[in-house]
Amino acid sequence: MHRFAQAALAALVLLLAAALPAQAALPKNSVWKEYTIDSLDGTNLNVDVFRHKDAPADARQPVIMVVSPYTVPEGALPSSRFNDFVDQAKILDRGYTYVIVTMRSFGKSEGCSDWGGPGEQMDTVAGVQWAARQPWSNGRVGLYGKSYDGWTGLMGIAN
Repeated sequence: MHRFAQAALAALVLLLAAALPAQAALPKNSVWKEYTIDSLDGTNLNVDVFRHKDAPADARQPVIMVVSPYTVPEGALPSSRFNDFVDQAKILDRGYTYVIVTMRSFGKSEGCSDWGGPGEQMDTVAGVQWAARQPWSNGRVGLYGKSYDGWTGLMGIAN
């Protein structure tokens, strides 16, 4: 029975290890910088910016942005929610900058959630305006997302 218990315990450990989420990682070929910006009402929002590791600092690029409540940090690293999209579409290799704005009350962003209300609309507008003004941006910002992140894109269009 003792060997059976050891084997069962070893199998359980392997199953648990396989069930744990993979360690968060940065998109391929990226350098990451974290910012705090003010929403239009002064609420502090967390922003993660990813650029290609070989992009010149003065390269002005179009921006693909996600504004989301689901992009909270994963340990010491930023959210990997859309790393599959970034990597498979090779957006960094194709000359885009990828930006994540974490909505109010989630992750490192302050404030209270108001589900599609004025605060979240301000967060989306503030993120787009901020990214468009950065020296690494050519002023063109596209919003990307699925589910709630897609809803924030509609808020951006409406505003």
